[in-house]
Amino acid sequence: MDHASTKGAGYRLAAVLFLCAWVALCWPWLSGAVTIPFDAKAHFQAQIQFLAQALHSGQSPFWTHNVFGGSPQIADPQSLIFSPAILLALINPSPSFRAVDAYVLA
Repeated sequence: MDHASTKGAGYRLAAVLFLCAWVALCWPWLSGAVTIPFDAKAHFQAQIQFLAQALHSGQSPFWTHNVFGGSPQIADPQSLIFSPAILLALINPSPSFRAVDAYVLA
């Protein structure tokens, strides 16, 4: 075996070990036994639900009438509008806690 193939095998082994460690550490969430607590439920689940419902009903996700007299979602840095989470909202009209957990873990 030459040096290049040995080095490539080492990288593959490291990637497999890293993946196995990630799966082992994340298994409680991946199996559905538990969900990610705190902000994932209290704040971000509501935000992603609003985004998904607004997008799938044809409304603008930039403004919500659900908070007091209305609130500009586009001005809220935690609204998830400009994050990859918007892809979850585009795919699923009602993302579950498990879907949001999968997004957080990914």
